[in-house]
Order: sequence, then C-alpha cells, then structure tokens
Amino acid sequence: MKRIMAFLFFMLFLAGMALVKLKGMHTIEQQQRVEVSLVGVDWWAETGSEASAISQQLRFEADGSLSGSGGCNRITGRFVATDETIQIDSLGLTRRSCDARVMTLESTFVQGLQTVTRYRIDANRLTLAGDDSPTLLLIAATESDSEQDQE
Repeated sequence: MKRIMAFLFFMLFLAGMALVKLKGMHTIEQQQRVEVSLVGVDWWAETGSEASAISQQLRFEADGSLSGSGGCNRITGRFVATDETIQIDSLGLTRRSCDARVMTLESTFVQGLQTVTRYRIDANRLTLAGDDSPTLLLIAATESDSEQDQE
C-alpha cells in the first residue's frame, strides 16, 4: 500500500511539474510579439502605392502633446487617451505648399486625426478610428528603422 501511495504521489508530482513547465512555454509568435505603448513611439502611416512617396508620422508624448508630419507639413497638437478612447485637438500645421497629390493625402490624414475617437494597439500596429473618420493604420518604428534614419 505504501508503494502504491508513493507511486501516486510521484506521478502527481510529475504531472504538476509538467503543467508548470507548459504554462511557462510560449509559441514562437508570442515570443516575437512585442507590446508597444502609444506614448514615446514613432508611428508611421501604412501607405498604399498611391501614398508611398510621402511619410506621414505621429508621436504621442507622456505630457499629452503630439507631433508629426502629414507628408508635407509638420503637425502639432494635444491628445487625451484612456484604455481605448482618444481625443485629439488643438492641431496645428506649418503652412508649406507641396504637390497637389501630397496636399490631398495630407488633408485626408489630418481630417482623420481630428475625428478619431478610438485607438487599438495590436503588437506594433496602431489603429485610429472614429464614427465619421477614415481608419488610420500606423506602424511603430523599430530600432533598426531609427538607426537607418540617423545614417
């Protein structure tokens, strides 16, 4: 009887160790996934072939300020964000004039910023959306992107 009890205890111990080991394991996708914060990150607009020649970028700061580029002009403003909601206001732009196509794309980008009410971060992608605005998709700059920009 003691041998049976010792064997059962040993098997329960092994099963418990296996569960602890499995709980600590992650898939390759989970290991490669890096969560990114809204604040302190350079967010670059995902652009289609039409807009590939321009760089639209935003950066949200901890003090509630935002800065970036609409493709032609510099953007500044303020924001308030909670878990999934965001309000962007006090947007200001420099007054440079660029190619009409670039100005149209910039205008759409800025109008979208003025009407967003929600945001979601999934890995390194930021989605800004609102009821009456186009959805804006942005990608976080990686360290290698930042290093290339400095060269």
